[in-house]
Parts: sequence; C-alpha cells; structure tokens
Amino acid sequence: MIRKLLTLSFCIPAFLCGNMETKSYTPPLGPFPSNTVDVQVDLTFLLWFANISETQYATTKIFTPTPGTFAPDQGTLLTKKIHNLDWKWSPGSRLGLGIVTNHDGWDLYSSWTRIRNSGDHEVAVSPFTPDDFTSTTVNAPGTEVLNSSWFIEPERFNFNRISGKLTLLYNQIDLELGRAFSLGDFLSARPHVGLRGFWSTLHFDVKGSRPGGPQIQILNASSRNLQNRWGVGLSAGLDTTWAFSKRWAFFAKGDASLTYGRVSKSKKMFFDEALENGPTLALINSEFKCQFYDIQPIIDLGSGIRYQTHFRENVSFLVDIGYEFHYFHTFNKLITGLYSRPTADDGLIENLTSEGDLTFSGLTVRSRIEF
Repeated sequence: MIRKLLTLSFCIPAFLCGNMETKSYTPPLGPFPSNTVDVQVDLTFLLWFANISETQYATTKIFTPTPGTFAPDQGTLLTKKIHNLDWKWSPGSRLGLGIVTNHDGWDLYSSWTRIRNSGDHEVAVSPFTPDDFTSTTVNAPGTEVLNSSWFIEPERFNFNRISGKLTLLYNQIDLELGRAFSLGDFLSARPHVGLRGFWSTLHFDVKGSRPGGPQIQILNASSRNLQNRWGVGLSAGLDTTWAFSKRWAFFAKGDASLTYGRVSKSKKMFFDEALENGPTLALINSEFKCQFYDIQPIIDLGSGIRYQTHFRENVSFLVDIGYEFHYFHTFNKLITGLYSRPTADDGLIENLTSEGDLTFSGLTVRSRIEF
C-alpha cells in the first residue's frame, strides 16, 4: 500500500507538469526562422464595377387614353420606363506595407485603396406638340415624353432629351493588427482588428432640353449634385487559406467596419423656360447646401486562388487572383429634385434625400514579396 502511494505521488506531478517546454496550439506562420521581423510589400491591381442605387436620371412616360363617361377624349401620362446609368469597369490600385514580428507572430499591416468609377447615359424621344396631356385631341395616344426626379417640379415639365453623368472618386486607408497561424497541415487563419478611414467625392449631373416651336416653350434644365463624405472607425475581419498543394491554395476573407464622419452635399439647379424668339417666361438659378454627421457601415468579402513560392530561406513571393465585393449601406445622400409640399397649399417647395447603397465588385490581382 505504501509503495503504491509513493508511486502515485511521483506520477501526479509528472502528469500535471509534463514537459515544461512552452507549447503553441496555434503556431504562428511568421516571421522566417532566420528573421526577427519580416517585411511585406503588396501591390494590387483592381478592375472593379461600381453601382450606386437611387441614381435613376430619367423616366419615359407614354400618353395613354383614359376615356370616361363625360370625357371620352381624356388621357394621362403613364410611366413606361425608368432609365439608369451605364456603369463602366474601371481600374484601381491598392498599396500595402506590413511587418511580421517574432512576438508570437503578431503583425501590423497598412494599405491604401484608390478607385475612380463613372457612369453615364442619354435618352431622347420624338418632338411633341404643346405641353398638354389631358386630351387626345392635342397629343396623339402613344406620344412619349421625358422627365427627371432631379429637376424642379419633376411631374410638371416634360423634355425631349435628358442625359446623366456620375463620377465617384473613393480612397480608403486601413491599419490592421493581426496574427496568422496554422490550424492544421493545410488550413491557416489570420484574424485581425484595426482602424479604417475613407474619403470620397461624388458628382452627379443631369441635363434636360426641349426645342421650341410654334406655341411650344423652349425648356432647358440642369441639376449639378455634389457629395463629399469621409469617415473613421473600427474594423475587424478574418482571412483564411486552404492549401491543396505545395504552392497552390484557395483563400477567402471577410471584413466589417463601422465608420463615423461628415457628409457635405450641395445642389445647383438651373431652369429656363422661354418662347421661341420671344421673352423668357421663367428663369431659376439656385443652390442648396447641407452638412451633417452620419454612420457608414461597410462589408467586404473576397475569395480566389493563390500561388506562393520561396527564394532562399527568408524570401517568399505570392500572387493572388480573386474576386472582391464591397457594400456601403445608404452611401448616397444626394439631394433630389424640388417638389410642392403635398400637405400644405402655401406655395412652398421641399427637397428629398436619396438613400442609395454603393457597391464595388470585380477582379483583384495582388502580388506580395516578403523578406
């Protein structure tokens, strides 16, 4: 009995302590064994397609008979088509610089992303006679007209031609603290937290015209809209890699950030109505400005394929080819047209604010050298 107790007393400390050498259950992936600190340099080419909702620039309406018992020749304008901008694929760039320390493999990484996107479109309809669409005796059924929600009294004035052009310049800086570690022989992960800041400029111009004629007023209208927006906030994300050979791997990543900053917007409106070779009937040239602070949520997703190789024992090179998607909730805060107040008959007008989302999506090609 005494012999068993003595044996147990020696086994328990050995069981509890075991090997006193420190073990890492998530071994870091860097730096290189011969380095105290690794340096990472990234150069990324972007080919992205942007889209901003609530930027419909024109509406086509068609004159439709609506015969009634007491007015058999009456008619009304009904919406036929809403016109959106044609967005273009645009190149962009992302520069990155990071260090991987020997402090349990923690790393610091910063990047700067810059992209410029644009969209435009134009629509036209055949000339029509006087601006009277209450009776089929004036305009024939099937006559088409154009109007725009970005003009003064959009439902009141009709045009033959309307064009829209939008340009967006977006810059973003990220600073991340993360740690890449192995989860197995083929799977690795890098969770990270950090700061994100962005600044952007959004221009949106809409122009409309209607030529004059006998008893037809000349109409020219334009709406120049500008939004400057910036924000700073926190971000967090996870990068994962699954290797299927010595040099090839699949990767996937996801980030989320919540920024807070200022939105400055302005609207310049011009409206000119005149008789052909006659006097000006109406001329409006006005400007509105607004400024406030708002929250901007951002979600980032990406996936693709990676090739990585090593030169000597402390230099590596990799290339990523993948797809990225970025979502900005209610990014578009532009001021739309001016409307008569529906709740009051006081002759005053009011404007509405857009609540459109911004998305970026497209091809991303990244090259990295680490040494």
